[in-house]
Amino acid sequence: MGSFYDFDVARLEEDFDPQGLGAKVCKEAVGFLGSRSIKSACLPVVFGPLVTSSLFHAICASAGAEAIQRKRSYFVGKKGQRIGSRLLTLRDDAYIPQGMASGSWDGEGAVRKKVTVVEEGVLVNHLHSCYTAHKAGEENTGHGNRWGGVAPTNVIPELGTSTSSEIISDTQEGIYVNMGHVSPHPVNGEISATIDFGYKIENGQLAYPLRNTMLGINVFDLLNNLDAISSDYREEPGMMMPTIRVQNVKVAGAD
Repeated sequence: MGSFYDFDVARLEEDFDPQGLGAKVCKEAVGFLGSRSIKSACLPVVFGPLVTSSLFHAICASAGAEAIQRKRSYFVGKKGQRIGSRLLTLRDDAYIPQGMASGSWDGEGAVRKKVTVVEEGVLVNHLHSCYTAHKAGEENTGHGNRWGGVAPTNVIPELGTSTSSEIISDTQEGIYVNMGHVSPHPVNGEISATIDFGYKIENGQLAYPLRNTMLGINVFDLLNNLDAISSDYREEPGMMMPTIRVQNVKVAGAD
């Protein structure tokens, strides 16, 4: 009987798929070896798809009418005002086929509506439940939860004209955040997050992975300093996740 460790190396190499999930995971893990600290500075930060998905969802969640009516959102009094770059347009669409948050009715049984939340940097709509719509004298958008809150469904951003690779190559010095939860405080909009999976960008290339690094910025500074959204994106059911770049982000390092 052969040992557990008696591998058929030739067969293993023959079956190895360089485009497979295992190969991609290994390559990404190895890429984070040899991490370094950097000096604190204000730098452009490029957020990858796995970051922008949570960021854009959080922005639309803060446009929920319940939090706004209770004065618990940084969007209080901002409807109809410019809150970010003209590049930013966010739509909530519950009718994307097979989307993870898709559905014709919300938790209250109301018909869902497609809603443009931010259009060219202007906050144009709130998301409503039956209660908040009646209180505001506005149309119910069908975003009520079963437990009484208001929440977005599938958040879809307007895409830009440059690819993610072009955005990185156009950044002479900065930070690339590969993944992580970068979400504003729901009341004051402050963002403070560790960069656990990020790289230093030098001369338009990912130079080396980072350690002991944090970023901090207010949500309105982030949205107004957004100067690039990629034309390519990562797609999950009901999710379109592009790469974005934000200028003048406070980056705290250990050196």
